[in-house]
Amino acid sequence: EILRVTGVQTCALPISWLDAKMKASTADYLIVAGHYPVFSIAEHGPTSQLQPANFPYLRKYGASAYLCGHEHNEQHIDVGDGVQYHVIGSAHSADKSTAHKSTIESDQLKFHGTPGGGFSTISVSKSGMVIKHMGANGELLYTAPAILPRGSTPTPVPTPTPAPTPPAGDWDCRQNYVSMVGTDTNLKGTGTDIVSCQQACEATADCLAI
Repeated sequence: EILRVTGVQTCALPISWLDAKMKASTADYLIVAGHYPVFSIAEHGPTSQLQPANFPYLRKYGASAYLCGHEHNEQHIDVGDGVQYHVIGSAHSADKSTAHKSTIESDQLKFHGTPGGGFSTISVSKSGMVIKHMGANGELLYTAPAILPRGSTPTPVPTPTPAPTPPAGDWDCRQNYVSMVGTDTNLKGTGTDIVSCQQACEATADCLAI
């Protein structure tokens, strides 16, 4: 679902209408598009009227992305509020200004491009929405990370299980280690873990190492 904000100071759409539409949306992806950027590092910078304190609806209703132009360049900004901000404004010229880069943290700027002509593509499926920034001739400049459907929970990254600490003993216990210590008993079939090897060795009178 795409909602278009056509102005800032004299908005053509009543805020009450926008509030009601966003509140009622059950779409997997909710895109809000406007002319002015919420956040921008370029010549014009962020728009005060669209800052979260003045325009809370993007965060309040979990918008997937906010798309805009105004700046004559390409940007992807992620400030960590769940909304992906994309400036798509290099259709006919390239402005290399970064006059407002101090308005966001450096790690919040994911992409900044100044192609002499450019556009973006959006591909959508049940598994994710991907926004790509392209050059004038269709060359790929940047692919943003996939945006998950609204309400979905990211798959947690499994935490590696640490190897068990071998029980304390009076000899060194190692894996994948070969040592020549003289005549010894070959204890086969003791298992693949350190504990069973140690127990077998301790139970054998002439065992020096495994």
